[in-house]
Amino acid sequence: MAAVRSIARTATRRRQQTAAPSFELLVALPAARVCSSTRHGQQARTLTTTTARARTAATATRALSASASPAHAHASSAAAQVASQLGLPCFPAHSDQLHLLPSPSAFHDALLALIASAQSRLVLSSLYIGPTEAELIHTHLRAALSRNPQLRCTLLLDALRSTREGFARPSAASLVAALVRDFPEQVDARLHLTPRATSALVRKLLPKRFGEGLGLQHMKLYLADDSLIISGANLSRDYFTNRQDRYMLIRDHQPLGDYMHDLVVQRFARHAYRLDAVHESSSSQFSGDERNAEYRLTWDGGERSEQLWRASTAAGKQKARPVEYSWGSSLSDDLRALTSAWAQSASPHRREDAERDGAADVELVPLLQLGTVGLSQETDALQLLLSQHLNAKQREGDGRTTIDLTTGYFSPSASLVRLLLRQNGESRSSLLLRILTAAPRANGFFGSSFPSGLLPAAYVLLERAFAKKAQTAGWRESAPGEKDGGPRRVLEMRRWEKPGWTYHAKGIWITPPSSSHPQITLLGSSNYGRRSSNLDAECTLLISASPSSAFTAKLAAERDALLQDARAWEWDESRGGGAGEGVAGTRRQRERERQEEAALGIQLDPLVRVLTWLLKGLL
Repeated sequence: MAAVRSIARTATRRRQQTAAPSFELLVALPAARVCSSTRHGQQARTLTTTTARARTAATATRALSASASPAHAHASSAAAQVASQLGLPCFPAHSDQLHLLPSPSAFHDALLALIASAQSRLVLSSLYIGPTEAELIHTHLRAALSRNPQLRCTLLLDALRSTREGFARPSAASLVAALVRDFPEQVDARLHLTPRATSALVRKLLPKRFGEGLGLQHMKLYLADDSLIISGANLSRDYFTNRQDRYMLIRDHQPLGDYMHDLVVQRFARHAYRLDAVHESSSSQFSGDERNAEYRLTWDGGERSEQLWRASTAAGKQKARPVEYSWGSSLSDDLRALTSAWAQSASPHRREDAERDGAADVELVPLLQLGTVGLSQETDALQLLLSQHLNAKQREGDGRTTIDLTTGYFSPSASLVRLLLRQNGESRSSLLLRILTAAPRANGFFGSSFPSGLLPAAYVLLERAFAKKAQTAGWRESAPGEKDGGPRRVLEMRRWEKPGWTYHAKGIWITPPSSSHPQITLLGSSNYGRRSSNLDAECTLLISASPSSAFTAKLAAERDALLQDARAWEWDESRGGGAGEGVAGTRRQRERERQEEAALGIQLDPLVRVLTWLLKGLL
């Protein structure tokens, strides 16, 4: 918190010194000092008000060279290749702009720093805000808005999840409604409802928690001016304290900030309900409660958002406004237009400048996924990436490709299973595939009431089903001390567990055989499962770094820190203690599974098995 107060004081001094100051974000990371660099960037220094002014020119130069382009700089960049093939924007950056935050508390501090430092724009996109997060809303956001009347703020949340508690109880919607009530000229709050739940009849018949199974607004983007955090973490107390996720802070990247601002404020805002505060009577549920307000949801096709941001060229002013209950094709068209326009926006001389400058050693490609409207950038990119790295031919002695995939909710689609296991053909590569999931006790639903309390056991069933398919496809489990001389395709299954913590991290790391560190990662909201592919609105960054980039060591440290709290479990029935064949073998295997279930604290009764297979498309 001391770091946050220091940031706020620095931001205040900067506003007093100039009418249009450059944005600087200072974040004190654990055991490390946040450093900056010039355009040719080697000299590190502590950021102060003086050095902030000195960096203005360098930041502007970097922002110019970091304009989006379909392909860029490093010919071998995986991100650039994917962007070129799929027609997506690719944003170059420097490794000193990217900070992988190690913990929930570091994420919380960085988020508060963003809010305290915001001068012109603030965008918070999350599944929900915890109904008890009054401090975030009514201390930090309120202070930032009060301090700077020019600051504009858009919040994008999921409509079903944010109103789950109903109108009579405090909720994310009632918390935010009070902020809208008090800052009507500065705050625009939007609640996105999945296209599959836009029917009034569906919403009336399905309870909110069951309706959430039809799809959610799941993007986790936190933007202040030209800096942002992309994560899988929501905005509630457990995500700030003891629920492990992944988080990346990107500093001073105006083009990427503009893209994310465009995505939320000009595209999704048009296709989401406006949250309004209702004038309260003395008999109101929240009468006398300054932190909550009664609310209503109004469909305006994004009109209020345009007024707030004075977006003279906003997409909504050039098209007919989306119609409530039938806007799926409009959102699909808007999102495709967004990526197409940004992919084509960079002029040739900017790409040439970036190549000459040599400052960009990392490239970023935003991937959007919304299966309900036919948008599949993430699944298309995964197909390209994994096909390339799982099938790459290797020379003798080159080592092996390592692919790490983690998610707290392991429910891979059939297409992803085929892609990972290469069931349709023998790979010529030597591969290590590591799957890291949440142990049942580290699942956020462990101990919950019916039906969500069944989920930890359901994910164990899905993990076992994947392992059986891996065995059929010729994958093997590594033995102690076994290295590259062992099986060519090795699958390692791990479960993360830390006393008192839950696990919510998701992502992919790819380490080529010629490197000891990952050079490619995917980081964002997606769990790479059936829900992410087909139902939810997701935003993930595909990030590729040059072999010499300092960012590769950061990726290795992040991945290894997660693996430290994960224990491998035996999935290969053919190895020591395996089941064998026949009835006796089946009995031994079932007994081993029962022992594992007891150790995990779950019970796989017939009801769990039936519901898992019936509803696995929603998990």
